[in-house]
Amino acid sequence: MSRKVYPYFGLDRKPHAVIRYLGGRVTSDPRIRFGARCLAGTRILAKSLAYQVLAGDDARTVSLWFEVTDSQVKTSIQYMAKYGSAKEKDRLAIRLQQDGITNL
Repeated sequence: MSRKVYPYFGLDRKPHAVIRYLGGRVTSDPRIRFGARCLAGTRILAKSLAYQVLAGDDARTVSLWFEVTDSQVKTSIQYMAKYGSAKEKDRLAIRLQQDGITNL
């Protein structure tokens, strides 16, 4: 009989640690979306909300679409500003400047 191999669990069946970003508001858990960084308590990717804002939607509309709070949208933007690629950071800075947002 062959054994099933689970990529994020060892032979002792204990999961790897959950990694927290931005004071625990963004987490990376191997059991949730294969360790992708999600907003805490949801399965929404941290960058998804920021991408919608970059596309031209306002934060209030995005929060209604994803059924999250405005502060979670702000957390997503902060996450991208801190951990995003250089191209994402540049696009985000331009978009926030167009909206007149100076402080996150």
